[in-house]
Amino acid sequence: MRHRKIACLLMALLLSACSAEAPADADQAATAAPPSTQPTASESVPMEETKTQTASAALEAELKAGMAYADFRKQVLAQGWTPVPDAQCKANVVGENHAAVCSQDPNLASCKVCDEMTELSACSGDGHCLVRFRHDGSGESLEATGYGMVEDWNVSGEDSRLQLSKWSFSKDSAP
Repeated sequence: MRHRKIACLLMALLLSACSAEAPADADQAATAAPPSTQPTASESVPMEETKTQTASAALEAELKAGMAYADFRKQVLAQGWTPVPDAQCKANVVGENHAAVCSQDPNLASCKVCDEMTELSACSGDGHCLVRFRHDGSGESLEATGYGMVEDWNVSGEDSRLQLSKWSFSKDSAP
């Protein structure tokens, strides 16, 4: 019992010492609402941040791994994204000797696909293809991978042998 009294006295002393050092309006500060993390009307979110969130979020809601690449592409283009051409596409798809190969067989699917599918950057021998798009309004880039037969890049629905595998968004860096 004696120890409790001593403990209570010590607590009372500590509390009185703390309140003596606290500013006079400490009670008001303790009961005030915490500062809001939402911007007020005078400190609104910059326009480009809002567009970025909207552009990627709107598209993200439509994408599903395994969907036909043609359906993915249609969604991307419909939402204002534009293909980003890769000057090395034919070398990346056909090979370093693409000029010789394509001059012998210009109708070869791999020779034509870079011209038809302007977002294409590369395709590997095992069927993985990398594509890139940009959204000018948001300053954001989209990089996606398709898997399958690249010649089905424009075949919609379940009949397509080229499906979307994965994708990612990034903010373009300032020049």
